[in-house]
Amino acid sequence: MAEGKRDQAPGKHSISSCRPGGFQPRGCYALLCVTPWGVVRSRHTLWVASTADRSNGRGLVPAPEWVLGLAALGSLAVMTLPELAKSLPHPGQTRQAQYAATCLGTVVLSSGYAWAVARVHQQLDRSWVASTCIYATGLAIVKFIMSPISFDKSSEITLGEFVAAGLAVVPLYLAALGVVYVSASRQRGVWPSASKLRLAGLLALLAVATRFLVALVLGTASEYLESLAGAGLVLPVVIVVGSLAVMESFDRAGPLLKAALRVSVVIVVVQHAMWVVYMYRLFQ
Repeated sequence: MAEGKRDQAPGKHSISSCRPGGFQPRGCYALLCVTPWGVVRSRHTLWVASTADRSNGRGLVPAPEWVLGLAALGSLAVMTLPELAKSLPHPGQTRQAQYAATCLGTVVLSSGYAWAVARVHQQLDRSWVASTCIYATGLAIVKFIMSPISFDKSSEITLGEFVAAGLAVVPLYLAALGVVYVSASRQRGVWPSASKLRLAGLLALLAVATRFLVALVLGTASEYLESLAGAGLVLPVVIVVGSLAVMESFDRAGPLLKAALRVSVVIVVVQHAMWVVYMYRLFQ
């Protein structure tokens, strides 16, 4: 009887009273526990609630702290990797080493962000991470290897005009993601591979045509056609593979389709911001 009264005395809750099955007052009962174990439990309860809230895709940006890290490390990478590549052993020219090193660093950072989001959103599995990483890799190849090669070969365009043209296509990237998102939401779980391939081919065709129109406006259409012919089918193939990867990413996201869309938007925006710094670092 003495022990029972002592356990029920106000302000005298024991450790057992904070455990499941013990004394649990209404509200945030973990916050009312005055023992050290209760404090730990209260913090764990709040962390779980916060994680669950983010896992439902309610946040505007998935894993915002990792987005800040991606942006900060990305800026540092594009400033330091081109210089570091000069001292690394490489078979080709210095420029090629700079392109490859910066592209690799961008892929690693983007993949790290995708992995961090998957840790927060428990329903996103490894296959989703792999698909998102492939998409980020395709985008990095276009922006950090093919784009500087194209500018390096052009002679009738300034760096500012080239960067402006590169930023002008960002809304098109986002619009393409919107198209894929709508298609994924309509065919969730039953999206046939043939339909994905047709859409990827259409996006690749639109991308090549859009770049040609931009080259016409800048007066570099002939140089663009020469670079396209010299590269063969590299650009269309990269776009098709990247499009298929983002489709697979959205398809595997399941109920977290909106979160997958936001991750892809973050990758597009951050990589383009890194690309601007990168281009001025290389050619100014």
